[in-house]
Amino acid sequence: MLVGVIRAALLRPLLPQNAEIPLGLRGLTVTRREAEGVLTYFVLYLVVLVGSTLILLWLEGGVFLDTLFDVASSEGTVGLSAGVVSESLHPVSKLLLIINMWFGRLEILPVLVALNPSLWTKTVRSAKRDRRQKNR
Repeated sequence: MLVGVIRAALLRPLLPQNAEIPLGLRGLTVTRREAEGVLTYFVLYLVVLVGSTLILLWLEGGVFLDTLFDVASSEGTVGLSAGVVSESLHPVSKLLLIINMWFGRLEILPVLVALNPSLWTKTVRSAKRDRRQKNR
């Protein structure tokens, strides 16, 4: 599915403005909104992964691939280590890895929604509006 989204993004400038690029997976059609959601999740995951890796490299030093492996392992809640993670890490590095584990366990999007109260009020308002429309 992600490959289809990337293909559609690359083809978009070459096609007429009103052209529709069908996306699908095993015979199921995927809407543009669903495809954008997948792409958003993928990009957020990569941003957190690369950002955390760079911060950990800055704080601890070390080899890029080993640090990337350990951050990916913590974000994926796998528990494997290439040797970067140890009890002697800087407290900020430990906190960063804990946050990555939390993101990985709870998923990034629900955590971001939980940390953004403006989304809560929009959801509550739309639920109340939907309830009112049903009652009419």
